[in-house]
Amino acid sequence: LREGRIDNDATVAVLAEAAVVLARAGADIIAPSGVMDGVVAALRRALDAAGLSDVALMPYSAKFASGFYGPFKAASQSTPQESRHATHQIQVGNSREALRKIAVDVAEGADLVIVKPALTSLDVLALARDTVPVPLVGYDVSGFHAMLAHHCGTDAALRRRLTCELLTCIRRAGAKLIITSSSDEKLSRARAMGADETINYVTVPDWDVEVRRLTGDRGVDNVVELGGIGTLPKSMACTRLGGRVSLIGVLSGVGGSINPLPALFNRLTIQGIYVGSREMFEAMNRAIVANRLSPVIDRVFDFDHALDAYRHLKSGEHFGKVVVRIGE
Repeated sequence: LREGRIDNDATVAVLAEAAVVLARAGADIIAPSGVMDGVVAALRRALDAAGLSDVALMPYSAKFASGFYGPFKAASQSTPQESRHATHQIQVGNSREALRKIAVDVAEGADLVIVKPALTSLDVLALARDTVPVPLVGYDVSGFHAMLAHHCGTDAALRRRLTCELLTCIRRAGAKLIITSSSDEKLSRARAMGADETINYVTVPDWDVEVRRLTGDRGVDNVVELGGIGTLPKSMACTRLGGRVSLIGVLSGVGGSINPLPALFNRLTIQGIYVGSREMFEAMNRAIVANRLSPVIDRVFDFDHALDAYRHLKSGEHFGKVVVRIGE
């Protein structure tokens, strides 16, 4: 602080040093929250110079000087107690400045960008989602949940429902989900569950072209790829520059060849996801319980009917998980 104002350049220098320390300690993503000018470029240079080019940057690019941060600030006994947000964060009414800062951070090398607080920034998320070439993150904050707690009192079910509604609104503003299937019935169910767009890849064999059309020729940020050799080229074709394809299955087989040039020219990340460790499985289940996630389950078979479960899975008629119960 200098005369009650944040010294931008001095702060950025300290943040760059801190980013290297955190990355060396094992951090995969660094998320600078100060909204300092030039911070992304400075952190990228520092990390690259330290041989940490694989560490991603997720700046709070559109962080408004909001009063909704208050409950967290009070609970964490943050110091100084007086707010100096207005000296460096974006004024609440200035959406153009938020979009400009997002564009600058992306140009400096941001891998993801955060919009905060999300619920009062739905317009920014909606405007940014079709123009920003990196994933958008909507950051919900304590003030909104304090209002929900006050409104809901001890009614836990109402609080869960309203929290889900709040998060759905944030997602609706900044995310788009496209699902492909050969079954119109499954696509109808997917739309009922919240899918934005659906494509039947039997009636629309050039579904990669359709995905491009639906995204204004930008392509999608992430593809969950199930088919393998038969569909991977189309998944690569409909992924945006710098996007990601997560390969979780090889339903169409493993023989054949793939042209690697689209991945090279478009800087795609193709990652295989198979079976993790027991530690990862337990962590996943803790996250499911903590976030009250409800997986879509098609049918549950007793262990004595495990073969029937596999036959049902092979039929392709299932929608969601096919479960084999082991014990009670």
